Amino acid sequence: MTGPRRFRAGRFLDAAAVHAAADANPRLRRFMRTIAEHSEAGEVRSRRLLEHLIRRIVDDVGDLHLGNALNRLERIAVLRDNIAAILDHVLEGGTLPEGVRVATLGEYFDQLSTEMRELSRPREGIVGDAPLRLADDAGAYADSLLREFDGGGAAGRHVEPAAIVGDAFRAMPADRQAALRRAAELEPAALWRAVAAESEAGKRSAVADLQTRLGGRLTPTSWPGCAPPSTTSAGPARVACR
Repeated sequence: MTGPRRFRAGRFLDAAAVHAAADANPRLRRFMRTIAEHSEAGEVRSRRLLEHLIRRIVDDVGDLHLGNALNRLERIAVLRDNIAAILDHVLEGGTLPEGVRVATLGEYFDQLSTEMRELSRPREGIVGDAPLRLADDAGAYADSLLREFDGGGAAGRHVEPAAIVGDAFRAMPADRQAALRRAAELEPAALWRAVAAESEAGKRSAVADLQTRLGGRLTPTSWPGCAPPSTTSAGPARVACR
């Protein structure tokens, strides 16, 4: 079977929907208040931290479910190939392949039936009636989430470009550096998604999301080479850049 896969389903979550869900949950509201009371950044940090936690947990739960489903599909493919090979041999020669018992064929069909049934019940297929555990050590898992958040969301394979990004930033004119610093203060996670996007389509989407989030909160001089943010009845503020 293949090794662990990363699908990063959390990146597709809409930030407004995440915040609305958090605001609607009493326990999450208490969590945000507690974090805000113990942080110099107050509510801003608590809301960003909660969004980060939700996205990461959705990532990890999604990886668990989707990875399990793909592994199950691989097992289904192997079982179907084995069954097909046996049936082809019987149709061609009239007998079972050497060393294969009738009971073996029945076992293959039983296993195939089980795999197909569990494929339609992903949670039950993973953990049955047991609690869903994302990590063996809850404390270590929580520490990893906080380190990732405090590091600006740069985790996993996105760590490698950090030095390159730093060099590119230092090569920018001072006014652009100031604009990026301000954007990082306002929307650090969205800025990192724009920087770390791996495809052109992903980068365009991430940049558009960042512009929407920043619209109206940066002065035109903060965007060298860009037109001032404009708001129309058709949508939120946009920043047009060369």
